[in-house]
Amino acid sequence: MKIKETKIRDFKIFIPEPIGDERGWFMETFKASLLGEKIVQTNQSYTKLENTLRGLHFQWSPLMGKYMRVLKGEAILVAVDIRLGSPTLGENVRILANSENKRILWAPAGAARCFLTTSEDTEVEYFTTGEYNKECEAAISYQSCGLFKDVEGIHLSERDRTAMTLDQWLSDSRSKNFNY
Repeated sequence: MKIKETKIRDFKIFIPEPIGDERGWFMETFKASLLGEKIVQTNQSYTKLENTLRGLHFQWSPLMGKYMRVLKGEAILVAVDIRLGSPTLGENVRILANSENKRILWAPAGAARCFLTTSEDTEVEYFTTGEYNKECEAAISYQSCGLFKDVEGIHLSERDRTAMTLDQWLSDSRSKNFNY
């Protein structure tokens, strides 16, 4: 598996290298020694509609990094740096991921994450470094981070439609949970 560093420290793109023959292929999709993080939970999301946005979500207790990949369909995976003091605060890394290119995005704790489906019937899997805790999670609006300005008709949950802006989050005392 190849690892591509990004413009944001600790945000990485993993590129699996399938080994195939006439029967099909095999590939490693995760290796703890390459990530250097302990994975404690896996989640899978199914989305019926193209142009569905899920996120930008994050969690501060326990801290949660996410290792995200597309199993079926296609999506743009995005991570925004929300770490106070970071020289890349508010910047993002995004990749087009699908079942063909098999790209994986690693977004550490201190990143708000989302994906936008670019096809119908999309399945996204994420491995997390913290167990889900509804009491210590929040969402930031994608618009406040300058994402997907050119996409019309985005489908959102009520939670994501009413999410706070990045500036609101940065002025919230809970934002101190993420320092650079």
